Amino acid sequence: GYNYYGQLGNGMPIDCKYPVQLRLTGISDVCAGSNFTVALTLDDLMWAWGDNQYGQLGNGTNKYKPNPSQIPTITKTNFSL
Repeated sequence: GYNYYGQLGNGMPIDCKYPVQLRLTGISDVCAGSNFTVALTLDDLMWAWGDNQYGQLGNGTNKYKPNPSQIPTITKTNFSL
């Protein structure tokens, strides 16, 4: 699909017509936002990638990330909806 902001997480901001495999294993949950993606792993770590214009990746910057980046201050144990 659309990948201008790297929201597919494959490191290349090029649209893809086929599924993309991430270099991230043990994913238990995935949530897709507007041009960004967040994943929770089985060991309760949060990872995010894609557009970050408004700081939606939670990494303290506004720079987009085309690859999954761990969000070190957020884990499932200290974050709940």
